[in-house]
Formats: sequence, C-alpha cells, structure tokens
Amino acid sequence: MAEAKTPRRRGWGEGSVQEYETKAGKRWLIVYPYKDPQTGQRKQAKRRGFTSPTKAARELRAKLAEVAAGTHRKPVRLTFRDYALTKWLPSRTRRESTNAGYRDILEQYVFPVIGGKQLDEITSGDLERVYARLRAWKSTARGRKGQPLSLATQAQAHAILSTVFGYAVRKGDIVSNPALAVDDPPRAGKVERSVWTVAQAGIFLRATSSHRLAAAWRLLLATGLRRGELLGLTWDAVDLERGELRVRRTWIVVKGVCQWSKPKTAAGHRTVPLDGGTVAALRAHRAAQAAERLRIGAGWQDKDQRVFTDPVGAPLHPETFSMWFRDLATAHGLPRIRLHELRHTYATMQLETGENVVTVSALLGHANPAITRNIYQHVLDETARKANDKVGALLDAPTLGTATG
Repeated sequence: MAEAKTPRRRGWGEGSVQEYETKAGKRWLIVYPYKDPQTGQRKQAKRRGFTSPTKAARELRAKLAEVAAGTHRKPVRLTFRDYALTKWLPSRTRRESTNAGYRDILEQYVFPVIGGKQLDEITSGDLERVYARLRAWKSTARGRKGQPLSLATQAQAHAILSTVFGYAVRKGDIVSNPALAVDDPPRAGKVERSVWTVAQAGIFLRATSSHRLAAAWRLLLATGLRRGELLGLTWDAVDLERGELRVRRTWIVVKGVCQWSKPKTAAGHRTVPLDGGTVAALRAHRAAQAAERLRIGAGWQDKDQRVFTDPVGAPLHPETFSMWFRDLATAHGLPRIRLHELRHTYATMQLETGENVVTVSALLGHANPAITRNIYQHVLDETARKANDKVGALLDAPTLGTATG
C-alpha cells in the first residue's frame, strides 16, 4: 500500500492563495511575505477581492517578483477615503473653494463605491464600478430631477481619481495607478457655450440702465470679470481718474458660506483698463451709493468699501446675484444664459474685433494664452476665415493688377 503523501509545507517566501465567502459569492485573497525596508523585519501583506484563483495566483506571482526585485512597496493601511482626505487633499495648493469642490465630488460620487477599500487593493475594475455609477446617475436636485450627470462632472471625477492615485505612486505608497488601466474612462464632451451677440448685450445694458446695479452689469460685459472678482471689488482698487481697476481679492461661496479669497490663478492678479462709458457708469454708481449710505446712516453695514453691496451695505451673495441676472434677462426677452457666460460674451466680442489672443488672455486673467485659445478656438477659426475671405475679395477685385503709368 502506497504511503500517503503529506502536503508540502510552504516556505516563508512562497505566499499563499486562500478562498473566502462574501455576499457576492466566493472570493480569493493572497498572503505574501516581505521585509520592512527600514527595520528589516519580516511582515505579511494581504490583498483581497480576487474573483478567481487564477487572478489571485497571477497577482501573488507579481507581488513575489516585486519583493525579490526590491521594488515592493510597504502596504498602506489606509482606506481610499482616509488617504484622499488626509494625505492627498492637504497636499493641494489650490484655492479653498476648489478643494471643497474636489471633496464634494469624492463624497457624493466616489466614496460610496470605493471609499472603504484599502488604497493598495483598489483595481481598475473597482474604478469601472465608480464610472458605471456616474453614467447611471439621475439627479434629485430641484430643477434637474431625473437628469443625468454631466459629462464634464464625470470626467472631473475620473481626473480626480487619477490624480489621487498618481500622487500615491509618486509618494511610493502604491506601485501603479489603476486609473490608467481603465479601458474607457469618462471623457468630457465638447462644451457648447452660449453667448449674447453685441446687439443682445446692448439691449440688456439699455434695459437695465436705471437698475440699481447697472454699473455691475456694464462692468461684466465691458471687462469680462469673473463673478467673484466683481463682488470682491473695493473702491480702493478702482482708479477712475486713470480708468482702471485692480483685481486683488474675490468674494466666493464655499459650502454655502460667503468668504474672501484670492484670484483663481496668479495671472488673475491683474490691472484691467476701463473704457469711458464704464468709468461714467461707475461714477454714477459711486454717487448713488454715497446717497444710500447717507440715508441709512449708522445702519450702513459695509466695512470693506465694496463697490457693490445691497441697499444697506451688506455683501451680495454670489448665487443671489446670479439669480437677479437670470431674472433680468428673462424679463427683457433675451436668451437665457448663465452669468459666467457674460465673460464668454466679452471674450468673443474681443476676438471677433480682431484682438490678438495674448491680449485677451491677459485681460481675462487666464494662466496662459493656450487656455484662451482652447476655450475660444471656434471664434478664432471663424475670425481667421473672415480674414482670408477679405484677402480673397481683394484678389478678385476687378482693379487688381491694372497697369498704371
């Protein structure tokens, strides 16, 4: 009778594949050894969630190869949520409002799917589940109920994920970026920006010439200021004698709370020239504001010398200001556009008059002209076509080439 064979005991360096049960069915995990590069101590690492023993074995071989080659990274004992919020987000040097936007996207769309998973256990398949959720999303917000999530937001979620994992790779916390292995990540579609024509802008300014904030509407269309730049403008940054203003601070909303902030980019700190009509509008507005302040007396609330306030000197809420604009546009029968699209209207008018993209970029406060060119390429293409049509018309003129003398 043949002697029964006893299973070979695995050596310390071989690792193992183990089966376990989940609500979704059978799954496999791998256990493998490594040495802590700092202490030299023997430790074990585990990775879960493999849907077949073959996939688990393949990953085990890869991890053992990393250990042998000395490229293995110490497992990060943080969930994706903890890593994103305590490691990655604090490393960002963006404005507080921008970081708040990143966090909102992670909280609402990403963390419910992978927030509780270990950072180094997340695979491209996990991210594909996140993206599937984004594509199936239906809004519950008032006015948007049932509408899908915009392609821009889906693409931004992917960009944030890729950035988080890219940061983790650079810090040596993981070996590879799983976002780069996704076959079909969300991509932003071509953004169609609505703008007013010169005639429509003129109709709006004439219709609102007696409005309390007439100078604000004029300033937006005549300079392309961002909403926060306009509402954060103070009189000490306006020189009506020289006909210019300086953008130094902004007034923005972060998680529903209004606060001071810095311009969006370094280029946002800029001096903006003012045309004569805008200077006149600001002079009239300053006189009207002085009369309001005199009438209110001690109850005047403004302590910052803001150019635009409510009738008792309180700061204007950015969202309320946008709502007033939409209501005015509708009341005067104009196409419904977002307040920010007055900025696009201004830029379009500048480029259509033939102004060069470098000058327009500086006026808008873009970080570099490439951003301006990318946003307004369609306007530049049309302007170039018109310029060539003019040359063609000259070449076809009957007097061209007529001999003289």
